Amino acid sequence: MIGMRAGLALIAVAIAPVAMAQGSTTDEIAKYRAALEDGNPAELWEIRGEALWKEPRGPKHASLEGCDLGLGPGVVKGAYAGLPRYFADTDRVLDLESRLVGCMVKLQGFTEAEAQKNPFGNGNAARSDLEALTAYVTSESRTPRRSRRIGSARRSSIIAAARTTSPARPAMATKASASACRICRTS
Repeated sequence: MIGMRAGLALIAVAIAPVAMAQGSTTDEIAKYRAALEDGNPAELWEIRGEALWKEPRGPKHASLEGCDLGLGPGVVKGAYAGLPRYFADTDRVLDLESRLVGCMVKLQGFTEAEAQKNPFGNGNAARSDLEALTAYVTSESRTPRRSRRIGSARRSSIIAAARTTSPARPAMATKASASACRICRTS
């Protein structure tokens, strides 16, 4: 009986650190999850982007609040969901980054090279204004669905032209299809 009690005590002593370690690991994971509930680190980029959107900058000392992302000047909510799209003022189909660069040039007076300088940050010293602005606009467009309607004949023709393939592509596709057929036939 005494030997059995000593054995059980020895097992309890051996298992206790493992049980405590599991408890502390579980506690640490719970603390980590609680910290993430307070906010997402990406929100820091969104906040910085919002500040850049509203802050008067550039040679013209103007904000980007007059930038039309497709829903009217200064309207950001839902704008990303409708991009890329045709913009009459440029007579081109633009994605978000291209439109932001255009607005920085037109409204704030930056040169195109200045607006595109450092398009991607390295996470440390070099921070990208374009990335922060993009994070802000996309964060404001999380729920709306993308509109697929085409409003004018000019937009329709530009979109149709963008969807056509270059003359080299059909030849490459035909060649690829032909080789795929040969492979299928030989196996």
